[in-house]
Amino acid sequence: REVVAVLRRAVDALADAGQLVIGALRNRDNFGGSNYAGAVLTRFAIGDNPSDGSGLSVATLKKSGFGNVSVTATNDVTLTGNLELPELGVLRLQSENAAVTLGGSVRVAGGQVVLRSLNADVQVARQTRIDVSGAWVNNALDPSFAVSAPVAATTGGSLSLRAAGNLILGGDNVLDVSGGGQVTSAGGLTGGAAGSVTLLAGTARSAFNLSPLQLQLGNAELRGYSLTQGGSLSLTAPQIRFGNAAAAPEPVGGLRLDNDFLNRGGFQSFALNGRESLSVDPGVTLAPRLQLWQPNAASRNAPSGSRTADLFSAGLQTLSLPKPVNLSLSSSGFSASDPQGRLSIAAGAVIDLDPTATLSLAALNQLRLDGRIVAPGGKVSLGLTGNGNVLQPRLLWIGGSAGIDVAGLRQLQPSSDGLLTGRVLAGGGISLSTFSGTV
Repeated sequence: REVVAVLRRAVDALADAGQLVIGALRNRDNFGGSNYAGAVLTRFAIGDNPSDGSGLSVATLKKSGFGNVSVTATNDVTLTGNLELPELGVLRLQSENAAVTLGGSVRVAGGQVVLRSLNADVQVARQTRIDVSGAWVNNALDPSFAVSAPVAATTGGSLSLRAAGNLILGGDNVLDVSGGGQVTSAGGLTGGAAGSVTLLAGTARSAFNLSPLQLQLGNAELRGYSLTQGGSLSLTAPQIRFGNAAAAPEPVGGLRLDNDFLNRGGFQSFALNGRESLSVDPGVTLAPRLQLWQPNAASRNAPSGSRTADLFSAGLQTLSLPKPVNLSLSSSGFSASDPQGRLSIAAGAVIDLDPTATLSLAALNQLRLDGRIVAPGGKVSLGLTGNGNVLQPRLLWIGGSAGIDVAGLRQLQPSSDGLLTGRVLAGGGISLSTFSGTV
């Protein structure tokens, strides 16, 4: 059976790609909402040889021209085979009670990819790429492309992988939300901002359900580079620890991140949540510095459709005062009456941010700062979230070895004429809040 998208055209506008919705994306409520009444469809597979149940071949989907594809089922949802959707397209693969499995690479320039299971796992096969990086458009070489290519597609898209159970990246994966770029007809170069990555695992874990759940990153490469503005990365796991590899294996559900994790990928904003606990070990220094694509003359000769990652190399900012990387570390816990929700920065640990950066440290029940924080002219907030419970002790602790430095400073930058220019920053701000609990 042939499936064909219906395209709507206006005289002076690009065609909007058609939408294919399989299963109930909305049933009384949106998928995932408290009043959602079910997907109706049992299971669905997109692949060359769909197995038992409903399915659609990748070849048929590619020929259809659909730009917005949504599959929602009660049980397993799978994609095998590589798939490319039109620029600014959307791919949603969602299951109520079973696994969502991505077994092929996906490319959607500037678009969105959502993989979500409300009660089970999300799995991404080994060597699979999910690429929603912005497009490269060269109007100087391809004048006609200026009309046919949406400029919005040069902005990086969004990736959202959310699992109530485990979120497993199989190894050698690439998740790319980098910004693209455009060469104007006059030869000027502009860059699109990078997009966002959301990785969330273990939402089914609670004080009443402590079954082992995990976020497994493996050696995945997360990319959020840009010529102008780095992307954002949000990561939620049962437990997160910054530190060296331990002699004993990590506890089940534990995610260890090394010192340089925040310096990879070109991201300009991080939000990390270890629901049970998040810790920074003694001797660890977290010093994120923004890396951007470095412009070069050769890129102006690259034809439209080139991969931005092949045109530029990433590097620290040298042509202007550096943009800071903002950081949020939290431990949201399960509920106010449960002991989970503990954030600790150990003695000897350092969080060193660029001038004017923002740092947020938040926990449901316990926040201990024994290390040092440096954020010149920046904003630092430490707080216990929620109203708490009288049966559960809550504590915001700043130890004797702790330090928070937001003093202002002078920033200088050489200009093109050899003179120094810059600015003098005023001191920043420090905020402590508990709502309820002990300081």
